[in-house]
Amino acid sequence: MLSAAPRFRTTVASGMAVALLVGGATKLAAAEQAVQDRLAWLRRPAAWQLRWTRPIVASPPAVAAGLVAWLDDAAVHGVRAEDGLPAWRRVPPQDTLLFPRSTVSRLGAGRPVQLGLSTVTTCGHLVYAVIEAGGLGPLVVCLDCSDTAEGRLLWSTPPPTGCVGFDGPPAADHEVCAIVTRGAGDRGPLELVVHDARDGVVIWRRPLATGMARDGVDHARGRRQATLVDGQIVIADHAGSIWAFDRSGRSAWRYEYDLPARGVKRPSGDAVSGDVGWLLPVEPVVAAPHGLVIAAQDRGGVLALDAAAGPPRLRWEVAVGERLRIVGVADGRVVLERGADAGQATLVSHDAADGRVVASGTAGPLAVGLAVMAGGVILQPIADNGAKQPRLAIAAIDAATLQRCGPPCQISSAVAGDMAAGAASSPAVSLTVSPAAVFVAGVDQLFSLGPPAP
Repeated sequence: MLSAAPRFRTTVASGMAVALLVGGATKLAAAEQAVQDRLAWLRRPAAWQLRWTRPIVASPPAVAAGLVAWLDDAAVHGVRAEDGLPAWRRVPPQDTLLFPRSTVSRLGAGRPVQLGLSTVTTCGHLVYAVIEAGGLGPLVVCLDCSDTAEGRLLWSTPPPTGCVGFDGPPAADHEVCAIVTRGAGDRGPLELVVHDARDGVVIWRRPLATGMARDGVDHARGRRQATLVDGQIVIADHAGSIWAFDRSGRSAWRYEYDLPARGVKRPSGDAVSGDVGWLLPVEPVVAAPHGLVIAAQDRGGVLALDAAAGPPRLRWEVAVGERLRIVGVADGRVVLERGADAGQATLVSHDAADGRVVASGTAGPLAVGLAVMAGGVILQPIADNGAKQPRLAIAAIDAATLQRCGPPCQISSAVAGDMAAGAASSPAVSLTVSPAAVFVAGVDQLFSLGPPAP
């Protein structure tokens, strides 16, 4: 049974990063080292072994208790992390549907997967998701994925009165479930709505702003997500402001940032410009030894804020006229990625305290998915062009030096399908890491890689 992720481990995002410096670095570093020790096997990708594979259409998966869960057709699916078999007892081997059970699962429908738009949130054995399957949605649901419950519905609720839909995935723990909602119209107002995690009852709701930035563009429509950290709920509206509330709903602070005079460079693949390319996820705050890192789509570069006492103030910034993606935080460093939208993987590591560049490197000539960080290691799916046809490989990169940890893990063409060849217009591969496995999801496959048996 897998336990809940450590508190400091969160996902990371594309866009402008904001570091909120709050303290607790010593305790955070000790917890980080413990995780790195458990995940030391990630540094030897050439020795990884294939555990299991399933021919399914999968959005980015998440690990909850002993399950790997994902969204497909806006319904929640899952299989056992150990062997890839269905979570339910006495069902056909191809049946991966968790909820709603009345919905017919369209396995292998072959639709493109847009990373970051259809994601589930996990906390221990609980799975939270927004669904619209079978005429039931939009609903935010909470499922119990413990061994005995097998994905039983704990509660579900529609958007509250005055809201027409949800504007991103939930952020949740065992106490609260926070989610951004949207009002009617293109300029419909955004709200932060907080539910009781036990029964889904709305505890409080607070208005934010419209999702439209000062340049007249909604840079994060459908992809806004809050973060729960240090007793606060922090949310970027991606329209000029970052908000923080305590768990009772009282406003802690609000920070407004300036937009560059010439606007943000819109690279190929920006959904706003309509170009063909990668639509990157917009993910939430990431905890760092000195505080938090947050993403905002309407401003390029990186900002660092010190909000340890009083109103937040600017500490340092990386001013570039393009969006940067935050890969993760490790050893007191924030690792950023440039060109992630175009299948490139240029990595730059900054000191979390003062923003100094401490390392730089590249994952490979062609990235076919977004990099993730776990245990002080960056994992990057790449296309290995050494063969006659592109072949999927997973490169492991040391997060401190940004240098390769030896040869990558080569994935057989039969297993990987068209993942490597199909990444020209979207990040075809997504990775999720647990203490015992790396789960790889693509347009037609979900499979598990792990260390060699002892």
